[in-house]
Amino acid sequence: MKNSFVVALLALFAASALAGASSESHYSMGPTHRFEPATGDEASFISFANGIIIDTRTGEPNLPAGLAARQAPGQVGFYIIQFEGPIRREWVSELERRGVEPFGYLPNYAMLGRLDREQYDMVKTLPRIRWVGLYQPAYKLQHALMDARGFREVVIQLMPGAVQEALVNLIEANGGAVIEAQTTSFATTVRAGIA
Repeated sequence: MKNSFVVALLALFAASALAGASSESHYSMGPTHRFEPATGDEASFISFANGIIIDTRTGEPNLPAGLAARQAPGQVGFYIIQFEGPIRREWVSELERRGVEPFGYLPNYAMLGRLDREQYDMVKTLPRIRWVGLYQPAYKLQHALMDARGFREVVIQLMPGAVQEALVNLIEANGGAVIEAQTTSFATTVRAGIA
């Protein structure tokens, strides 16, 4: 009885394996193609977690007083570089070959980079670049801090190349207190209490 059960079970497995093999050999998914996402209206917008949106067809939005830098276009600083669509490695490589070190990502299709006047002028002329604009202070703040008053504990992430000690000195000179300063492979951050 036991042997006949084992034989029946093996026959069942063999039959299902043959059925699976024959069905796979008759099934074809057709030709394969590389997926190329199409860009739509989203390619004209850059959005931030605090709700600010840039329509790159019209330029920077009106920003809160005190949170908009009055930097001349092309002055050395951090800029948003928006590509014409989903970012390709070869587009980033082109920037790197020209001395620009892009980093981070901003939706949609944008990265940050530190540019001097010559790089700013050059990047604006590249064929895959849709828009270049200053990385304004307002873009960096969380929504809850836009109109904050009184004492707050905040975490500040420094831009690449920024000096931690300069920020610590600025916080302390303005009556704040540094709680923790930390540098990791991801970023340098300072946690502080400020009023």
